[in-house]
Amino acid sequence: VTFRQDVDTVAGRIAITGIRIAAAVGASGSGLMAAVLFDAVGVGSATLVTSGTASTPSGAPIALVFTQATVNVQ
Repeated sequence: VTFRQDVDTVAGRIAITGIRIAAAVGASGSGLMAAVLFDAVGVGSATLVTSGTASTPSGAPIALVFTQATVNVQ
C-alpha cells in the first residue's frame, strides 16, 4: 500500500490517500485505515469532519464509516 498526505494549512484541510497498485485481490477485514495527530497551539475548539471514498479492485464502491469529532483545547 502506498500512502500520501497533503496538508493545506490555509484551507484547514488534510488529504490522505492510500493506494494498492495492481492488486488483483482486495484487502479484507476491519480496522483503522488512517489516523491524524494534532499538536495544540492554543486554546479553543474545532470540529473535525471526515469524508472519503473506497473501491474494490474492479472499481465497485465500498461503504465507509466516518465519525465527526470536536476537539477542545483548554
